[in-house]
Amino acid sequence: MNPGSSVPESEKVMNQYLELANQTKEMAHELELAVRIVKEMEEFETTEAEAFSSKTNLLNEELATLNKNINLKLEILKPYVRFLKSSNEIGRDALKLKEFYTSEHVQEDAESKNETLMQSAEIQWQMVLKKILSTQDMGHDFLNLVNMVNENLILNVENVVQVTEHAIAVLNKEKEDLTCLWTTWKLNMSQVKSIKEQCGKFNEQFKTTTQSLNALQEALRSTAAVDLGSNLSVLVELQNKFNQMKPQFQQLNAEVEYTLKLSEQLSSKGASDMEKSEKVSELIHLHKEIKERIETYDEIFNKTVKFHHAKEQLEGLIKNRGLEVPEIKEVPNDTSHAKTQLNNAQEKHSRVRQLYKLALMLGMDIISTVQHPNPFNVSVKNLRRQLEALESDSLSWGCKADKYEEELSHVLHFCTTRDEIHEVW
Repeated sequence: MNPGSSVPESEKVMNQYLELANQTKEMAHELELAVRIVKEMEEFETTEAEAFSSKTNLLNEELATLNKNINLKLEILKPYVRFLKSSNEIGRDALKLKEFYTSEHVQEDAESKNETLMQSAEIQWQMVLKKILSTQDMGHDFLNLVNMVNENLILNVENVVQVTEHAIAVLNKEKEDLTCLWTTWKLNMSQVKSIKEQCGKFNEQFKTTTQSLNALQEALRSTAAVDLGSNLSVLVELQNKFNQMKPQFQQLNAEVEYTLKLSEQLSSKGASDMEKSEKVSELIHLHKEIKERIETYDEIFNKTVKFHHAKEQLEGLIKNRGLEVPEIKEVPNDTSHAKTQLNNAQEKHSRVRQLYKLALMLGMDIISTVQHPNPFNVSVKNLRRQLEALESDSLSWGCKADKYEEELSHVLHFCTTRDEIHEVW
């Protein structure tokens, strides 16, 4: 499957697979009818009925595998299309906001109109900012999903990852550009005020921004108070709470930038003083500390949720007996059946190996990030235990899977040789 690099391309591919899914359902229904007929024929104990029964069993296995692959591909395509669509919409919204900032200018002796303009700009800025952050989260979730699936499901997987990462980077650039425009526009709006009014505005802005940063820092501490070995639902809920703070932090980013530029503007007009310089240094330090903490929390939450998703998938396979490695009781009469068995086993085992590898790698990364003593207010005690159990299970299952694949290879070789001998005779 090649999802493409644009909305039209990816939508076309997605619609093709939706159509395939419908066709597979119809084929499954027709196969059920065929099986019923075969069962009726088996009552007469004909050799044709036995041969046909073997064929329908093989076809049923292949159809189930096909249906599973189609559904897996749709699980990848749908969020990819949503992300690309949302990215395009944001591009249009950001362009409108940029036009607003460049066309709407401050008017002297029109304080009420200027205030209305600022409120309108604030609303539009907040809406676009939330959309950007939400879409970036969609992009990161999609990249996490790609890491979880079998690489064989996606052709040019590197291209899909690059397209997604590029779109996220473009959104980041839009966010920075809009922040800069918002700051410049807000500064221009304040230029009509006197130096005294601007100094008062700076003190008010500094106080509000500092209080908001401190409140956010406290909220971060309480949000992250958790054992990273908790169940997935608890961690997803915490991650959602954390993601809800991101727009607030991005707004504070802009407020900090505005406050610093307002300080520079006042200094250029001769309104410099020691107290203001100390306030600016304090603001920069606090902002830097919170920014670093948010980036680390973001990394920890993303990796932890990915770890538990992989672990949960493995547990689901165990529950549905999907990790059981069967014994070979008899050699198939049909070589194609033996080949299908081997291919299905290899594909299934490849997926399981990938899940084990991903979970173990993520678990080790999380523990190395959260070293003791750590400032992150999180525990990895349960996570360490889970990681040790996963490593042991992975080794045990891997040995059984390797042995089963080797046995199936021998069976296929036997069937192929048998067919060759029959052709000679």
